[in-house]
Amino acid sequence: MLSVKEIIKKARGNKSQEAFAREIGKSQGTLSKYETGEVSPPSEVLEHCMHLLNNDESLSDTAADTLANRVLYELNAPEYDKIRQIISFLIDTAKTDTKHPA
Repeated sequence: MLSVKEIIKKARGNKSQEAFAREIGKSQGTLSKYETGEVSPPSEVLEHCMHLLNNDESLSDTAADTLANRVLYELNAPEYDKIRQIISFLIDTAKTDTKHPA
């Protein structure tokens, strides 16, 4: 399974950091921080990279797994506590509804 920084590096491919940074609307220095893991990229950058990787059939399963792991990682951040509570509530409600159909 690829890490976020590996996803970005694979999505960049053979392009220079400067060229790929322009493509994603960031500076070369910011892209470098994404690739070293110093800074987490915003979701739109990750989505763009995932799109590039999903177009590569040899990486599509890995990319989907990585995206799922990224979502789980992001949801563990303290600022998403309310979202985790809502998701848990929805899951519990769905389980209850399937046990007792109306």
